[in-house]
Amino acid sequence: MQLKNIKFNHRQIQAYLRDAVDESVAAEIFQWREYRSAEPIIIAAAMILDVGAHIGLFSLYCRALNPRAKICALEPEPENFKVLSENFKINKINGSRLAAALGATTSARELYLAPDNHNHYLLPPDSQAHQTAIKVRAQRLSDVAKQLRLKKIDLVKMDIEGGEYEIIFNLSPAEFSLVGAWLIEYHDAKSGRYRLLEKILRENGCTVQIFPSRFDKSMGFILARNKRPIPGVKRGLALTD
Repeated sequence: MQLKNIKFNHRQIQAYLRDAVDESVAAEIFQWREYRSAEPIIIAAAMILDVGAHIGLFSLYCRALNPRAKICALEPEPENFKVLSENFKINKINGSRLAAALGATTSARELYLAPDNHNHYLLPPDSQAHQTAIKVRAQRLSDVAKQLRLKKIDLVKMDIEGGEYEIIFNLSPAEFSLVGAWLIEYHDAKSGRYRLLEKILRENGCTVQIFPSRFDKSMGFILARNKRPIPGVKRGLALTD
């Protein structure tokens, strides 16, 4: 593991990178700016939830764009979480880290460990035990908000290798009302299944933009903005105790 210096948005970022996978993720975020479409939202946000945070590079990207934002990162894989924690500490990230996955329910789950360190994913709740899986804690979005005492999340970013379907398909109206915007990496582009995500987001008051990935034709990004007014909550603010 090496400590690398990254210059982005006229700021110096330090990040521990372990291998070519980490370096590739860093290049996609900081050099190619694959999340460019969400930058105006990030700059205005007060609270950002980084789901599937890996080693925290998206969180570092957000901090470089908006040092005032509070950032909470969820990452269930223990080795990734260790590096994430070091990257938060060395860059003095204002926020929280949870060693957990986001799921449809709060429960113990199995996390499939991919050969690299970036493509792990939750197995379905009813799946049989898998020899390349580990037990992790999953939390429903409402329980994450309750634990962190959040009444508003300005941006939820999800990079969870197909788990986005489980999350979006099972959100309650109250959970949709918590979130100002979604930045979701979608999968199964060839099948068109991601259009179901678009449909649900639109039905719950969001405007939706879709951006195919320039690196992988099987995936892309959904940027959805919640346009419904939320009583008692001002846009751009996260209310925490």
